[in-house]
Amino acid sequence: MGEIQTTGMRVSVVIPCLNSADQLPVQLWALAREKWRGWCEVVIADNGSTDGTREVAEEFKDRLPRLLVVDASARRGASYARNVGARSASGEAFLFLDADDRIAPGYLPAMAGALAHHDFIAAYRDSESLNTGWVRLSRRAHRCEGFRNFYGFLPHAGGYRIGVGRSIFESVGGFDEDLLRGEDVDFCWRVQLAGIPLHLVPEATVQYRFRQRLPHIYKQARLAGRGDALLYRRYREAGMPGRSIGDGLRDWLRLIRRLPYIRDKSDWMRWVRRLGQRVGRLEGSLRYRVIYL
Repeated sequence: MGEIQTTGMRVSVVIPCLNSADQLPVQLWALAREKWRGWCEVVIADNGSTDGTREVAEEFKDRLPRLLVVDASARRGASYARNVGARSASGEAFLFLDADDRIAPGYLPAMAGALAHHDFIAAYRDSESLNTGWVRLSRRAHRCEGFRNFYGFLPHAGGYRIGVGRSIFESVGGFDEDLLRGEDVDFCWRVQLAGIPLHLVPEATVQYRFRQRLPHIYKQARLAGRGDALLYRRYREAGMPGRSIGDGLRDWLRLIRRLPYIRDKSDWMRWVRRLGQRVGRLEGSLRYRVIYL
């Protein structure tokens, strides 16, 4: 990390990992190539990998001198791993990334510079660079995506592209370790409800990788659907709009009607993801005793 000095702030990059030996090097190489002379450490929080992820990470210590690998295996989940990584970090601010994505050049100086002026920030998301054509078609991916607002409430960004000051992170209690999906949305909302706005950093981009196997896509969407219902239970009084039984029935009807028109793999991926979300919202509504369908 070499030539551009933008801020004297000490920044810790926290990356939760679980069996990421194949993909983690892509992210670490991107970090190692950054031209930035500021103080930066990389904390790998290993969530119980069995594929040699830890050893792969250790191989980058010559290229990333302030690289730290910590054991985050006591409890499964990205939230727990991120929190363990943050507690082990030395920086004044945290940048959270995922092991299977890749930062675009210029990410570090842009994010570190923004953290010198804003307590809570997010990079743009590039959903095209790491995904093949049919995967992009299944998600209607965008080259450059800013904030998200799927819920008609406060904006949010994925946990793989946000940055936050240490004091703010600690004041809200970090990521909720009871959430297996939607933990990044929950974190973004808690910070904003505490009076800290989310600031978008136009010069920083994270290239995001979608899941490509149908069982994984279904599981991810199902957990996300359950998380949607829990988010509604937590934030309905703060203004998050609900989803009625009628909304849910219309979604199920559209899903069934779509079946005869499935032609290729991208259609199947889109349909399976939507099925998982609908099933998850139904399960979440029953589990958390709310109606969010």
